Amino acid sequence: MKNILFIVGSNRKGSFNHQLSLSADDNARLRAQAEALMVFLG
Repeated sequence: MKNILFIVGSNRKGSFNHQLSLSADDNARLRAQAEALMVFLG
């Protein structure tokens, strides 16, 4: 099984990158293990 890491820089509701990581995680669930890393600077 492959591992996928999504690096997301925003936890804002409606963030395109966060939504994309969640969608990709759902689609890859049977073929890979996915994790989202939330990065906040500032």
